Amino acid sequence: MYAVVREWPFHAARMAEARDRVAAYDARMREQPGYQGSILIDLGHGHRVTVTLWRSAAHAAAARAVLDPTIHRLLDPLLVAPSQIVAVGEVVETDVGPVK
Repeated sequence: MYAVVREWPFHAARMAEARDRVAAYDARMREQPGYQGSILIDLGHGHRVTVTLWRSAAHAAAARAVLDPTIHRLLDPLLVAPSQIVAVGEVVETDVGPVK
């Protein structure tokens, strides 16, 4: 399994508008081959971090080619700065289960 960690500096005042756009982006992401799931972390004040899991680095790279235009169209207008990939790499261990 391969992980991509991305920081999303959303404009806090635009978060209500972001809900539909983020849902549309998430739906597109779930359609990509090799998608294994995602974790969203709210850092407060509009800042969020995602950890997206892929079957392999090749799946993540192929998805990025498809998803980058979707990010630019749907999400960039809601950000105070461009999103940044913080880390990528093989998942060494996980015991993540459903959030309760």
